[in-house]
Amino acid sequence: MRLYPTTAILVLCMFAVHVSAAQTPMAQIKLENRLVDKPSMRADAAPCQPQRGAVVKRLQTQKSINGIEGLDVVRVRVINGICSGENGWIADALLQPIDTPSR
Repeated sequence: MRLYPTTAILVLCMFAVHVSAAQTPMAQIKLENRLVDKPSMRADAAPCQPQRGAVVKRLQTQKSINGIEGLDVVRVRVINGICSGENGWIADALLQPIDTPSR
């Protein structure tokens, strides 16, 4: 079987996309008291509210909540602080990406 250069490049690109999608980016919360229990305009506040600067792990992103373009929310797990281990939803605009060192 002969492997053409364009095929090899395509396979490498697909692998790179798969690997980058598998990595879950970390972020910091910009404002406190913004975590909610579900991705909806009628959501209630989550039982535990992390403080500003708490580190979270992005689990899932949901775009255009209730059909509102640009209103994206992210399901997160709090990594540190008073709410460590809690899950909830927060507006994507309220998260500050953290650069993680590559290994």
